[in-house]
Amino acid sequence: MFARSKNDSYMAKRNEDQSKSKFWKKYSDYRLILWMWMLGDAAVMWAPAELAHNGFYLHSIIYLLAIIVVATPLLFSEICLAQYTNCDVITMWNFFPLFRCFGYGTIYLVTMKIVYMLVLTSWSLVYAVHSAVSPAPWNTCDDYDGNSTTQICMVKRKNTSVFQNCLEVQSMYGGDCGIKTASRCFFEVQIGNYVTPVWPQCTPRYKETIALWCIAFALFVLTLKRKFLRIGVKLALGYVGVGTFMLVCIALGTGGTWFSSNISFGWASIYNINNMDRTELTELFSQWFMVLTKAFLAVGAGCGMAGGWTSGAEFRSPACMTAVASPLLAVLASLMLSLVTFSGIKTMSFYHGDEENVVELGSNFFFTPFASMSETLSYFDEYNLSGFIWFSVTFVCMFMNTWLLFSYLKDYLVNNLTFARRHHKSSSMSLVVSLALLSYPCFCSDVTPALLDAAETVQIFTSLIFSITIYWIYGYYNHSVDIIFMIGVKTSYFWKFCWVLSPVFIFCILVSKCKFLALREHQGISHEIETFGITVDLLLYIILLGIYVLILLFSLVVQLVIYIANGDYKGLFTPCGDWGPKDDILFKSRKMFVPEIMTTEFLYRQVKKHGYSKRKNVNVMKELSLQSEASHCLQPTEWSVLTSN
Repeated sequence: MFARSKNDSYMAKRNEDQSKSKFWKKYSDYRLILWMWMLGDAAVMWAPAELAHNGFYLHSIIYLLAIIVVATPLLFSEICLAQYTNCDVITMWNFFPLFRCFGYGTIYLVTMKIVYMLVLTSWSLVYAVHSAVSPAPWNTCDDYDGNSTTQICMVKRKNTSVFQNCLEVQSMYGGDCGIKTASRCFFEVQIGNYVTPVWPQCTPRYKETIALWCIAFALFVLTLKRKFLRIGVKLALGYVGVGTFMLVCIALGTGGTWFSSNISFGWASIYNINNMDRTELTELFSQWFMVLTKAFLAVGAGCGMAGGWTSGAEFRSPACMTAVASPLLAVLASLMLSLVTFSGIKTMSFYHGDEENVVELGSNFFFTPFASMSETLSYFDEYNLSGFIWFSVTFVCMFMNTWLLFSYLKDYLVNNLTFARRHHKSSSMSLVVSLALLSYPCFCSDVTPALLDAAETVQIFTSLIFSITIYWIYGYYNHSVDIIFMIGVKTSYFWKFCWVLSPVFIFCILVSKCKFLALREHQGISHEIETFGITVDLLLYIILLGIYVLILLFSLVVQLVIYIANGDYKGLFTPCGDWGPKDDILFKSRKMFVPEIMTTEFLYRQVKKHGYSKRKNVNVMKELSLQSEASHCLQPTEWSVLTSN
């Protein structure tokens, strides 16, 4: 499979790629960047909300198992492949050239995620700034009393009796008691009321606009020097660690955390599964699939980011081991934040006399991570210290992920476009301004979920194709031999088991994602275009996926035309002649490599076979060793597969 082509252009291209490779000077920088990438919106915002609001314990186990069995093995392969070849997101697919089109689709995916992250980061910044003010706007009704709304504003923490009477009215009559919480009022003013039926008001107001352009300006300045990224990642991770530790201490120091409330821990759903009707079973499985989806997306597999940052790692560096450590550290951060949220929910229940339905759940997709979270955290302390720490931590994580995505996209354009390479600053400014302008329509709270769904669907689909190609077509055995050759460690049966079943697992996640889309929560809210009989959010979702399909088809046709013109039909399904390690010696060594020589079992078997383990032969072995060293000094040693390893 690794036979060289007779054309010498492969050697010229290999030497050119090798000269362009920039290895990491400090391995710790690479490790921290990879960990920071995994602390994205799925791990810091959506996973804590999903786990805490659905019982925490059972769903935390599902979340952890999905990370270990599905997400981490795929990420491990992506990192190993990038380190093995030092390729970019396009040339990485040279192990199956027919699917190089998915590399171009990944660039489009990164662009979509940047636009989405700009919106989410702007909202996080607005909440973080407001949470620094005492009292926070969700802890007072001063801005909402006497306005045009027909409903009364209420702060649940201060108006306990009013809130409990409202709960009784809702439970008895199943309707609205005519009272809104301050957290809901603030959310609707900042995020929730910006929907497509009121299109002229759907653009961001001055607060979000200022936040957006501050973030865009910071991205432009910080991406001018690569050292800014290394410094920023260290500062951000330090703040996230300190902030998470403080939140855990505040949560554990609250009496409601240790209160055994009526809130379901998730186990009751399993005990009563036989007594559930079809609607309840659908709701239960939708919760489990949502947790599985967020767990898979939490490690960032399928975006090419992990592989892109790993492509600068040295061949024999311990970068592959980071693929196991970084997801587990990200899971730890997610579980700690989920525990804080769950403790806040229990504190709310304790504060209101163990009442049920104390957690307010809105119809908007972003209500839970913003409005519900601000209300929940307000029960920890009166001065909103926990709220400020929470929203500042989430903002730092969102901003750093946006920074990493933008740096990745800018580096790709600079490395592949001559104009961008010559005019570095103007190209970066044009790129960040274009992305900021594209994010303006997405500030509609019913449009943003469509953008999120499109990005996540493409990400999962790319991961599915990658897993099928690398494990089933290229072969998990060949993949494991590449890893043995690269790091000298034999892959365990656990990895092989996960690799074989990964396409099945990811396919189930993709089906669940398509079935439980976030935009479906906006049915009846998003504007309906009468001409086409379709809502705006669904139309945007279809358009974004359609653009992705067009990119795949166009690049696939170009790829086919090039190979057919050269008469190389088999080259579409077999690794390219230059695919493999960049170093020529390693490339030649891999072709002649026998995996058994790198395993401990083989070495022990050879020792036992030749009797070298007997103590009486120690002196003989020393004499043979001295003779070997003397002969080695006298005459040169020929190259062999054993000496190359």
